[in-house]
Amino acid sequence: MADTIYYKGKLKRGKKPLEVFEKIKKAIKKKGPTQDWVCTIDEAEEKLYIVFPDGKSENFVLNFNEKGEFKDFCKIYFPLEGKFYEDGKSEFKALLDVLYKVKSVFHHIEITDDYGLAESYWDSKRFKFDFRELTSEEEERVKRLYSEGHVSHENLLRAIMAEDMEMSIEDLCKYVNIDIEYMSDLFPKIFRTLETYLYETAEFQKEGRLCELPDYQYRILGKVPHSVFAFLEGMSWIFLDGTGYETTLNMNQKSSFSEKDAQVCLLFREKFVPLFAEENDSLKRCLLAYRYFVSVYDYLGFKYVGRAKDIKTVMDEILEQYGEEKGIIFLNCFCTYERYISHLNEIKKQEYGERFTKNIKTRYGETLYQEYLDFSKKYEQNIKFRKEVEYMVNARMKYIDDSLVL
Repeated sequence: MADTIYYKGKLKRGKKPLEVFEKIKKAIKKKGPTQDWVCTIDEAEEKLYIVFPDGKSENFVLNFNEKGEFKDFCKIYFPLEGKFYEDGKSEFKALLDVLYKVKSVFHHIEITDDYGLAESYWDSKRFKFDFRELTSEEEERVKRLYSEGHVSHENLLRAIMAEDMEMSIEDLCKYVNIDIEYMSDLFPKIFRTLETYLYETAEFQKEGRLCELPDYQYRILGKVPHSVFAFLEGMSWIFLDGTGYETTLNMNQKSSFSEKDAQVCLLFREKFVPLFAEENDSLKRCLLAYRYFVSVYDYLGFKYVGRAKDIKTVMDEILEQYGEEKGIIFLNCFCTYERYISHLNEIKKQEYGERFTKNIKTRYGETLYQEYLDFSKKYEQNIKFRKEVEYMVNARMKYIDDSLVL
């Protein structure tokens, strides 16, 4: 079956035709589907020719006008289905791969063909995951919650997370797992809800539940934190109610920290936003928002496994290990020190530290003070514990005893 490939575009400023031709020639390997291709560069005419060995396909010719522009086509007779259309065997895909490898030298390049195969294949090279359709169960869930009054896409997504967390939307919005709490104003409010939801209900690939992973695995740079951040960042772009980054859809290129969030950004800008921006029906917007939610969720390797029961914080474990009475004393001392003293300059830190130490010894005795020092040394490097302390200190919820520094 014949197909015609059309190609056009323009070189980047400063790029020379012969330089580009050498890159293309180097990308054609002497193995696999390209092994019998003949690539020739005519330096005098500044043209590149690729001759295919089937005896029927036209030569692929590339040359540029004085503005660095090109526009041409060639008819090919490569197999477009069956085993010879598989990756690693298809000459059609191999030609597109060669051009894709050098696309960075072009200001823009467009490849099309009679059957739309070229565009789809290049799309698959750019997008590592699909903007997938909802299953019938997922679609019915959206329609049910919509009929119950959750008619904005932001509120509908919260309703879905609340159901999964087995709590009301009001409780979901107020609840934060203190082991992952974001106190920084650098992050939008929705981060807290999204990460609490992930942390307590999802497992990651074959690694297990997020809330049961070792702290270093959850936080230190790697596939887990990259995926978690990509989900939080990507979802925050569609919460336009003041809890995300924006209040209107923003298609600007976002800064990327990993391939994961770069891919999420690509899907957001090029597939989600165009559909969502044109849609005025609120139910259809809710359906699109949930499609985006599950598409990103699946791509990043998360799986919903139900809310974890009896999630224990480090503070809970401390109360169990030391007993409630002594555990509360230790937590009061540690959090109070962090609240009032740790950030002071050295002179003030010494002054208030001496008063703090004297108050502990006077109230609890020398022996318990020494036990507290051992406790402090044991937990001060525990990242999860420090996160919990940070939350308590900033929210002034528990374990702040002003009288210890007076």
